[in-house]
Amino acid sequence: MATIAEIAAQSGVSPSTVSRVLNTDQPYTRPTFARRAARIRQAAKKLGYRPNASARAMRAGEFGTIALVLSAHSGRSYLPQQTLEGICDTLGEQELHLTIARLPDEKLTDAGFVPRIVREYCCDGMLIDYTDDIPAAMIELIESLEQPLIWLNRKHDRDCVYPDDVAIGRRATQRLLSAGHRRIAYVDRGAGWKQLDQAHYSQRDRQTGYVEAMSQAGLRPRILRRDDSDVAESPQDFHRAMVDVLGEDDRPTAFVTYSRVFAQNIAGAAMRRGLSVPADVSLVTVSYQAEATAEGLGIDCVLTPTRAYGIAGVQAVLARRDEPGAHLPPKAIAPVDFYEGQTVAPPRADANEPSV
Repeated sequence: MATIAEIAAQSGVSPSTVSRVLNTDQPYTRPTFARRAARIRQAAKKLGYRPNASARAMRAGEFGTIALVLSAHSGRSYLPQQTLEGICDTLGEQELHLTIARLPDEKLTDAGFVPRIVREYCCDGMLIDYTDDIPAAMIELIESLEQPLIWLNRKHDRDCVYPDDVAIGRRATQRLLSAGHRRIAYVDRGAGWKQLDQAHYSQRDRQTGYVEAMSQAGLRPRILRRDDSDVAESPQDFHRAMVDVLGEDDRPTAFVTYSRVFAQNIAGAAMRRGLSVPADVSLVTVSYQAEATAEGLGIDCVLTPTRAYGIAGVQAVLARRDEPGAHLPPKAIAPVDFYEGQTVAPPRADANEPSV
């Protein structure tokens, strides 16, 4: 590739003049300067010169790139394909690019390393996709950066975009209420009561939405969580617990579950009890895509707005980029879609009404 010096020699001007002409898009109004600039640009084209985009970006302080920061630990970042597509498509509409920084947690708790993220990844802003077990030191260090950033799928007091899981839990419950169910239980065995404050916000918020919907209907909520030990519950233990619940005289006729894994297990427990889905037991769950039971029944499901919060995240980080120093209030993205499966039916006529 041609150099500035070679273009200068070809044009009969100094290298500094060549650099000044090639690094500005402004037209020259004086005829002498305009002819000289045209000669320089013609020589650059003839010699095959291409400007160094990276160097130009560094001088301007803009790179046309947003960084997506992920944890190298598989349990601390959650990035559905639809979210990534929403991010990439929205950046593409703005002629911007995405760079992904997948970093070990120890790097993000090192005060000497964190400020280098901005320089090393040459970005104009950051989307932070850390969702669980985030070290407090990492949060403090990242938010101390003089860099536009937005947290994805995590609640903070500012600069965050996440699905509205209260609305998600409420909508799942309302689907069963509208079918005529009154004995509706909520199942989330991922965290015990003592672990709930440290769990991902969605585990609290979906439960809250369920409780709100039940209370508004004048019904008593029933929440099925595991015990408060730090040991995770095995699938076998959960299955046995659901078999026991389904054997009660006043068993629930319907369940809202935090995720599809719990719904699938309940369907298996119902079969073991000689019950069928949905004739005896109705199920609604939450997922970013359609799910099915082992028997092939599509599970009725509130679809999380995964693409929408990816789009909203990009819009938010660009808003912060355009107004340096400004912060944004939290933005919750409400669910818009519900997958109609085959796991909801009205309760049997002989089902006992619950106490209210």
